[in-house]
Amino acid sequence: MRTGLLVGVFLKYIIALLPVILIIFSKLVSGKTKVKWALAVLLIPYVLKEMVYVIVMLQGDALQMHGSIVLGGWAPAIPLIWYISAWSIYFYFKIKYGSPKIKKRTKIIAGILLTILVVWGLVFVFNTYKEQEAKTILKCGTEKIFTKNLQSNKLYFTSNHISKNASSRYIGNLDGDDIILKNDNYQRTIKRLKACLKFSDELNIIYPKDSIYNKSWGWEKDTYDVNSKLLFSSEESVCPSDKSDKREKDEYEKWTTQYGDHSIKTNSDSFVFDVNNTSHTVKAETIEFSQHFIGTTFSTNENKYIFRTSIDDSSKIILWKFSKNGDFIKEVHIKLPKNVIIVAGRGYYISHIKIDKDKIQFRLYERYRSNQDRGWKIMCSYHTLEIENKI
Repeated sequence: MRTGLLVGVFLKYIIALLPVILIIFSKLVSGKTKVKWALAVLLIPYVLKEMVYVIVMLQGDALQMHGSIVLGGWAPAIPLIWYISAWSIYFYFKIKYGSPKIKKRTKIIAGILLTILVVWGLVFVFNTYKEQEAKTILKCGTEKIFTKNLQSNKLYFTSNHISKNASSRYIGNLDGDDIILKNDNYQRTIKRLKACLKFSDELNIIYPKDSIYNKSWGWEKDTYDVNSKLLFSSEESVCPSDKSDKREKDEYEKWTTQYGDHSIKTNSDSFVFDVNNTSHTVKAETIEFSQHFIGTTFSTNENKYIFRTSIDDSSKIILWKFSKNGDFIKEVHIKLPKNVIIVAGRGYYISHIKIDKDKIQFRLYERYRSNQDRGWKIMCSYHTLEIENKI
């Protein structure tokens, strides 16, 4: 990949500086005239390129396309103005000082290149217009559902939590108030999309026929909804690092190392329990299952538990309860209080679980990278939550 970048940079300068080299070695002029033309073809295109760069940066919001920052869509204009102006000056030089035969040949070449440039420009402008946002269907915080020009029935969604740098994803078509998804392979996008739709009482999601969201899950009859109560919120602080022996691990890592049940694993579609050195597999009949995100495991004398943030709803914590032998008992959806918000792009973990006869307490531990002003440090904070133990 690095070699490709080096080749690209080399070709860029060859294209831009070749007119200068051709003028320097040209026999059509000499002395001060050659120096003036060489400086003109060297400096004027470069100044124009820098001017276009400044305009693009200053007008970034106005020129935005593809749901991303302007340099993602209009970046080609910067080197192109450099190449075009350099070669235009060179062609003018050849026509001005060349013989009639050279002038004729130069005009033909310039005409062909101009035609190619005009056609390319028209295609580029049309594609840019086509990809620009036409109408916002729903705005929800930093994200939005929108249509593009010439595609009034197709819906796009800014799937990145930082909208200025967001990339838009085609999610499906709009039919009245229904969003008909093209597929549901992008579970994280659908999670954010569903969170966005909470800002509207009108729009509904219609899932594909074979969608996992239309499937009847075996654990539905044993799924319960409970509300949680906020007991305490910590102040944010810089996370300790375990990369050095001189610094301790953060509280989440210390707790899970000491109290987590490391005998619980997952495979492609099941939870796997190590019971008395015997592997016991329980098929996960739930949409919330994720092979790659098991969550926090915890055991008592009677039961085994798994706590995890929902992969389907950002306002929920999922709790699975199993017998000490690994047999499934219940799936519990713990609704977070309104003043506890899970922010997209941050890491959330469960720790400090306490289970007694009447109540269950746990920490929702948050970890994220700070901004540049704070040195890109890893920040930590947590909420202590509680639910009634009726599960």
